[in-house]
Order: sequence, then C-alpha cells, then structure tokens
Amino acid sequence: MDNNANSKRTWKATVVSAAMDKTVVAVVDRYVENSLGKRIRRTTRLHVHDPANVCKNGDVISVVQVAPLSKTKRWLLEEVLVAATQVEG
Repeated sequence: MDNNANSKRTWKATVVSAAMDKTVVAVVDRYVENSLGKRIRRTTRLHVHDPANVCKNGDVISVVQVAPLSKTKRWLLEEVLVAATQVEG
C-alpha cells in the first residue's frame, strides 16, 4: 500500500477574514502556466475551522484537509506559521 493513500492534503495559506466565530477565510496562491508559457496566479479561498479563535487577518497558517465540518468548511487549522504584525495608522 502507498503511504500517500493515507496522507492528508496540507497547504500553507494567508488569512484574509477572521470575522466569523471559529471560522476564518484563507487564500492559497498557486502559479500555473498557460499554453504560451506565461505564469498566471490562481487563488483558492478556503473556509478553515479555527476552534480556539487564534487567527487574525494577515496570519500565515498551515491547514489540513478533513471530513466536511459544515456546508463550506473542509479544512482545519494545523498551526499559525507567521503571526501578522499590527500596524498603527
């Protein structure tokens, strides 16, 4: 049996909205090439379960794919990799 069969998908994402209770919206940017070889950025929005409400806007987080938790949530917060800095202004 392959080890990849039991492994879960893990992505690094950036939090763009932390307004909901125990849920954050994060984006994953990836780059693909079109038929001419030009690199194009594609963005995927993920609804992530944050049970402790620790994420803030701008945080870089690690998320892991899980069984559906609600209609839109299929990702779980694994850890906060880089905390966002608060800027006065």
